[in-house]
Amino acid sequence: MATLTNAELVAAFTRRRRPAAPPEEPGLRFAFYGRMSTSVFQDVQTSRAWQCAVSEELIDGVGSVVAEFFDVGVSRRWPWEDRPEAAALLAAAAAPGRSFDAVVVGGTSGRFTAVSSARLCRG
Repeated sequence: MATLTNAELVAAFTRRRRPAAPPEEPGLRFAFYGRMSTSVFQDVQTSRAWQCAVSEELIDGVGSVVAEFFDVGVSRRWPWEDRPEAAALLAAAAAPGRSFDAVVVGGTSGRFTAVSSARLCRG
């Protein structure tokens, strides 16, 4: 019998292969954003998996994730513009003809500070 680590077990249960959504699929198209502050004390695969699972549960019946952005090794205190994946998300959101309608964040704890939330809301 094979033995799995906790990280492998979580990944096996939460990993979903997402086929490209057809354009006629109803609902909102979401971009997913997740973040973890360190790869030394956290497992990237496990952290990303639980954040994706929480996000997918939140938008179930509303739409589907069509784009993913995940920062590793960045503090929540960093402005979004200084986080590589968050900056890419902001650029994609500002682009004409973007591929998503809304953003779902993989758990809000540690994603925003009051200053970054105010910046995002102002555009």
